Amino acid sequence: MAKRAYIDQGIKLLNAGPLFGTLREFRFMWIEGRVSGGKTSLAVGLAEHFAKKGYRVVANIPVVFAEDPDMIHLNDDGMAKLFCLLDEGGMWLENVDAKAFKAYLGKLDVYVVLASVETPPRAFHKFRCEPVLNWLQKTGIPLIQYEWTFERKGKKDEVGKFSWSNPRHTWGMYSRQAPGMGAAGLDKMMDRLVREFIAHHNDGKSIEEVGNPNAENESYFWISPEQRQRAAQDEYIEAMERAADRMATAAEGVKKGQRKRGVLSKIFR
Repeated sequence: MAKRAYIDQGIKLLNAGPLFGTLREFRFMWIEGRVSGGKTSLAVGLAEHFAKKGYRVVANIPVVFAEDPDMIHLNDDGMAKLFCLLDEGGMWLENVDAKAFKAYLGKLDVYVVLASVETPPRAFHKFRCEPVLNWLQKTGIPLIQYEWTFERKGKKDEVGKFSWSNPRHTWGMYSRQAPGMGAAGLDKMMDRLVREFIAHHNDGKSIEEVGNPNAENESYFWISPEQRQRAAQDEYIEAMERAADRMATAAEGVKKGQRKRGVLSKIFR
């Protein structure tokens, strides 16, 4: 009963419609800011909001309504329908293949909210939120104001502000002292869910059978520093090859133009 009572009360956010719209689009949000500024409490409030909508919740800190990541599997529709809360998880994402990780969030119906002072890798900066004025700490008024930005191609494409009118609501729902315990099994859970998803939508075939390039790795998302370095080198080589192809195409165009001018000059000489 206590678990359901927590979930039923609800978070009260003012002017947060655009925030949720962008979160639905991107599926990943980083709540940044100073220590004890209202990051984790907002993340827990968002987790509760999604729990009310039927999403299961997993977290790397103790949260009263969070579930054991080892018990999370796809539902009958082949979806995870999951909200992941990562407290102080900036360092945990260092060895994540960002492209592969983000590619499956929408497919699996997964939301990830990272509350962290530590800066995550650049690929996870696109959608970010920050508490800018904590009236509760300054005056005792139960209100925290936030700003958020969403970047496309390195430029701020969308910006917005919202307020949280009952920040005390999440007090007691999570441990304020417990540090974020790494991935706490979330890495294995996500890897397992992707494998289940691929099998579900490919007549039971495994990642290896459908020709996934990461099949030989222990994990689909989590890569070693050596693998990351090789991947960066491969990307650099591919970029240089594309640049060389563009230069060759341009040079060929110049040659064709010169040949045409030569023929015309002979005709009209």
